[in-house]
Order: sequence, then C-alpha cells, then structure tokens
Amino acid sequence: LTPLGRQLAQLPVDVRHGDWDNTLEAGGRGGWALRLGLREVAGLPRAAAEAIVAARAQRGFEDVADLCHRAGLDARHHGPAEQHV
Repeated sequence: LTPLGRQLAQLPVDVRHGDWDNTLEAGGRGGWALRLGLREVAGLPRAAAEAIVAARAQRGFEDVADLCHRAGLDARHHGPAEQHV
C-alpha cells in the first residue's frame, strides 16, 4: 500500500519501458505502478542495461535482433534481454 492506503501495482521488467532502477509510473485510474528495473534481470550487467536505455532513447526497438544490435549486446546478454521484450 502507498502512504495514502492505495494499492501499488507492479509492472514487469520491460526493455521497452524500464530503466536500470525500479521506477514509479502513472498507473490506471490515477494510481501509481512500480516498474521493475533492468537491474532485476539476472546476468544483465549495468553497462548492458544502460546501452539498452540509450539505444531505446533514439527510437523504439523493431525486434530482438534490433535490440541486440543497437545496444551492442553480445551473446552472453541476448538470453536475459530477450526474456523481457
């Protein structure tokens, strides 16, 4: 519950929306939602997450291959990132 006694929805990790840290986002019906950050992805280092956020700032990702190419992810990071598209 929030300090006002409202439920706080939890949103999953998503490379299309999240940052490194967990963040609050406007939720439905005037409430708030906690977006889990990329830090929650096992095996994804901060540098890779920051590269994802920087690439996404230029434009949205077309698909997983575009994400991996533009963020410069190597094969070690493809699996963790792909699970959160």
